[in-house]
Amino acid sequence: MDIAALPNPYDYRNPVRDASLFAGRDDELAKLRYEFGQAAPDRPSIYIAIHGRRAAGKTSLLNRAEAIAKECRVLPVRVDLVPGDATPVAFFRKLYEELTTALARQGGPDAPPGAAPAVVRRVLAGGTPPDDFPLEFPESLALSARSLGAVSEPALRADLEYFVRTLGRPIALLIDEAQLIAGDENILSILRALGGRVPGYVFVQG
Repeated sequence: MDIAALPNPYDYRNPVRDASLFAGRDDELAKLRYEFGQAAPDRPSIYIAIHGRRAAGKTSLLNRAEAIAKECRVLPVRVDLVPGDATPVAFFRKLYEELTTALARQGGPDAPPGAAPAVVRRVLAGGTPPDDFPLEFPESLALSARSLGAVSEPALRADLEYFVRTLGRPIALLIDEAQLIAGDENILSILRALGGRVPGYVFVQG
């Protein structure tokens, strides 16, 4: 057998997505399964931090967390950050767009009504919401962006509660490259406030 022809599970340039190539981290995987197994729409939200040096395998572990969430009937929402996302308005806009897109992909009765991604993006960009639009945060964030105001945590909280309530199962927000927001106290304080008051979420930062 030519060992060079085998896939390399330690290729730091390409985070592992195939579970058969994921090696080790048994303790971490067990903890993830436990935490996702505890998640429920009426239970307090959960925070999980995946930390380590660059190229240590954080994104690969986050990929496994995404798969484990699905196994536990938790809706995974992936938020892959880039340097331009490191302000409150940019970060919460990206998180919200990824969230509403993931919810819309559920289709049928599992998709919260009135949250079509195209409509959400239009309102986030400053468009007028439709009369039957059930969400608060997109218009609030658009106004904040124009006035350089603060992000409205109450508006975001109301929509996150609406999503879990209408979906009927917990949601995991998987934030990759979370070190980009680690120095912004405004972002972190809003995330802490949300976790303390909104049930049914798992916040995973890698």
